[in-house]
Amino acid sequence: MKLNILKKKKSREIALQIIYSWKLSNIDIKLKIKEINYFNFNKNIDQYYHNIIIYGVINNIKNIKNYIKKNINKNTKYIDIIEKIILYIAIYEYKNLKTPYKVIINESIELAKKFSTQNSYKLINSILDKILIKK
Repeated sequence: MKLNILKKKKSREIALQIIYSWKLSNIDIKLKIKEINYFNFNKNIDQYYHNIIIYGVINNIKNIKNYIKKNINKNTKYIDIIEKIILYIAIYEYKNLKTPYKVIINESIELAKKFSTQNSYKLINSILDKILIKK
């Protein structure tokens, strides 16, 4: 069970990095995923899981953005790109993969602490706390 949790954590990190690359340079997603999978073969990642997240976020990006805009009072253009992607992943996982609320909050905070600015995890936490329905 512990290994599965670690694999999903790493898969979220990979998804964040690939979606970030896609947002900045419109990379070929399939090629980038193949490259990541090749270099991480037999490591603690769940290739299937990060593929689901990556394609899920990209294919549902408009709906996810609308969901965020509809549910927060903050203008999203002032939210950093990394923070937005963390929110996209969190919302996709919550709504489509039925990942539990507490897991979403904790994993999103961890992603923010690792990949974003010093206090961005506070913003992520407050936004997700407002827009996700606690179960």
